[in-house]
Amino acid sequence: AVYGEGKTNEVPSPTGSTKRNAHLGSTPPLFRVKSALPRTKHTCQACLGHSCPICKIGCTSLEPTLLICTGIGCAGLKIRRGSIYYCSVDGARAWCKRCHSCLPAVLPADDGDEPAEIVSYKRDLLKRRNDEDVVERWIACVCCNRRMHEVCAFSNEFAVNKNAYNCPLCTKSKNPFPDFTGKCATSFPPSRPLVDSFVSGNSTPQKIEDVAEGTVFDARSLPSCPISIFIQKKVQERMLQLNSPANAEKTLTVRIISNCEKSFRVPEVVRKHFRSSSNVIKEDNPTVHGTQEYAIPSAMVHYESKAIALFQRIDGMDVCIFCMYVQEYNNKDIGNDSDQSKRVYIAYLDSVEHLQPRR
Repeated sequence: AVYGEGKTNEVPSPTGSTKRNAHLGSTPPLFRVKSALPRTKHTCQACLGHSCPICKIGCTSLEPTLLICTGIGCAGLKIRRGSIYYCSVDGARAWCKRCHSCLPAVLPADDGDEPAEIVSYKRDLLKRRNDEDVVERWIACVCCNRRMHEVCAFSNEFAVNKNAYNCPLCTKSKNPFPDFTGKCATSFPPSRPLVDSFVSGNSTPQKIEDVAEGTVFDARSLPSCPISIFIQKKVQERMLQLNSPANAEKTLTVRIISNCEKSFRVPEVVRKHFRSSSNVIKEDNPTVHGTQEYAIPSAMVHYESKAIALFQRIDGMDVCIFCMYVQEYNNKDIGNDSDQSKRVYIAYLDSVEHLQPRR
């Protein structure tokens, strides 16, 4: 109506000439109408409206938690994102909305996971929605009083004291962020030892000053162990066998950046479908050996989680180019004669294309 008459709100009835010449007229330009409401700045209890001075981003969302329904009807299916579910007080078990309607007033036990005297009731279950947004944790520097992401600040909640933390921007090292104006001035000694490092634009290692010595950008400051020494030696020997440029193997560093004991609660669905075999001796006839019997797996499995990282010195800084998480299972929970004892499983493996030299 506006395009036809200009001033009226009534839609004019099309005439014959209008129909015949409709294809000849040009379509008037359409303009995007800007919203009158201003865009609100994101703020929550995690970021408090701040942005990280390193990555210039506010809250960073992480991968949502995977929830598995322990109901009989779902048989171990995952709970869909955004749906309603019910969980126990300790969060060990969860049921979807359909399986929750079929639960009895007294919840069944997990075959030894809970003591016999502990009784769980359906009325005590907590109603939740699977829409929780997990974000990267924040940490504040005691020197510049700025809040930043823990992953950007090279912080580890298990090894860093938050009450006395100094961010990488305020440490006495070469500042890779020239646009940041911190309170701590950077000072360098007049001379530093020389180390082998790959330099951008060159395919062979060069001798440069060791500007990262003793800083958070130096992988050599991480403690070594017999495993890291063994792996580093094997990697360096492999570099020599591949006829890499001279001193290229000296730019590599291998460290175990995480080594902790963890436990895993085996879901009831898995325990019912899988059985562990072991060779035991019957009590009624001790002379018979090698009898194969089957037993329900343990409710809790303990293992050691290790993170192995490979660093290479590029432009004077140690860059993590390879990382692998492994899980080491001993025979404490599985059994001495089990096929699963003394095994190592690769839980995660990732790398970036920064290894030099490239072939």
